[in-house]
Amino acid sequence: MIKENQAIIYLEMYLYKAKKIIIKRDCTLEDLEEAATYLNKCKYLVNNDDKETRIDVWFGKLELKRSRLSKNELDKKLSLKNAKDSFFMALNKKPTPSSYYGLFKIAIVEEDWKSAKTYLEEFEKSDKKRRYNFVLVHQLLDVSMGIEDEYPLVRSEYIFSKHIEYVPLKQNYRLAEESFCNKQYNKCLKHLLVCQKLVNMKSLSIDFSPLILLINKVIEVKNTCAIEEIKTKILKSNNSGEKIVLIRQLLKVKPDEVDLYFLLIESYMELGVYSCIPDILSELLKLDLDELSLKRIRYYENLSREQFQYSGKIISIFNDIKSGEENAANGDIQQAYNSFVCGLKNSGYSVFLSKLGDLFYSNGYYIQAEQYYLSYLTTGYENQFNVYVNLYKTYRRLSNLERASLIAKEAFTNLFLSTKGYTLETWYKQLEAEYNLELTNDESVDKKVKTMQEIPSQLT
Repeated sequence: MIKENQAIIYLEMYLYKAKKIIIKRDCTLEDLEEAATYLNKCKYLVNNDDKETRIDVWFGKLELKRSRLSKNELDKKLSLKNAKDSFFMALNKKPTPSSYYGLFKIAIVEEDWKSAKTYLEEFEKSDKKRRYNFVLVHQLLDVSMGIEDEYPLVRSEYIFSKHIEYVPLKQNYRLAEESFCNKQYNKCLKHLLVCQKLVNMKSLSIDFSPLILLINKVIEVKNTCAIEEIKTKILKSNNSGEKIVLIRQLLKVKPDEVDLYFLLIESYMELGVYSCIPDILSELLKLDLDELSLKRIRYYENLSREQFQYSGKIISIFNDIKSGEENAANGDIQQAYNSFVCGLKNSGYSVFLSKLGDLFYSNGYYIQAEQYYLSYLTTGYENQFNVYVNLYKTYRRLSNLERASLIAKEAFTNLFLSTKGYTLETWYKQLEAEYNLELTNDESVDKKVKTMQEIPSQLT
């Protein structure tokens, strides 16, 4: 049987070995198993509440470190639970600063900011050595809880009582505080990381990990808010150039967000710039893409190829389109028809098919409009949205509700409308609203709707 004096010696020896392993910087999970063995031996040798409290605290620290090293999420949660139980057991026997500080760290990991603040305040009350200036931690917790004030510039009279003369540590900590007060959170993080490096180099018993974890959380929240704010600006903006600048900003932060690349392509298209599309698609193909995204890429590839093919004839194409639209506006159907047909023959540019469809549709020749719209959809890409809308209205004019419904579904799929916030129901509602609005406008100018008219011979 071990005598009392021997038991104390063994207890202190095992506890020292366990502590030495736990605080080791390059500690592994295997090392922690060894430390746990030493702590379990201590439990058999303990003879009073004070020493039992110390063992519980070190069990808590061991489990807290195990949670950091574990890669499995379930193991992390289990270790955090065990750590919390150990610290609470220690508190039930005798409240100590170490137990409160341990619970404070766990609360930070669990993002329970309110509890973290409570445990930190209890730690400050019970810590007679005043080892730590916690002003910055309190401010970080406030920001994490959404309580942001204009904090006064922090000037610590002390950092750690034992190491106040360690000038580089003191300077970087003060710079971290000042950066935080100026809301320069990334700069604050940089100085805190330097502080952690300095204490590691000097093997000081100071832990900056709660601060670093907190400032990382703050940066993450701020970045998320900033990203959502930029996304809102993009959706509200009617300026394509501004949208491109904002999207480029987002891509620096979120280079893996597929929808941003497609939004960028569409913004360039609004400006009539198609030359950038192949480069953007190349970037997209490096990402992990689903089937829908791959279909969209093929669509934009065809679109950019179409634009490149006819870019050399853009002036003559533009002139033919302008001439045809002016004639159509003046009611000269024959001249408009001739301009569009001439442009189609000279360039082969499929957009003239949609222009011919629009010409016949606006003049009540719906059968002919349907044929041109369908021809366009087999070859053209640039103007598909408007063509699908007009084709839907064409079938409604012809009272072919079944075909109108089918073309609406086809448009929903081929235009990738689900990626733009539409549902099939909201898409139907939009088409119906546009059709009804057109009927109302027709009635307001006393225009008779021509549903089935024979095409004049000179327009065939």
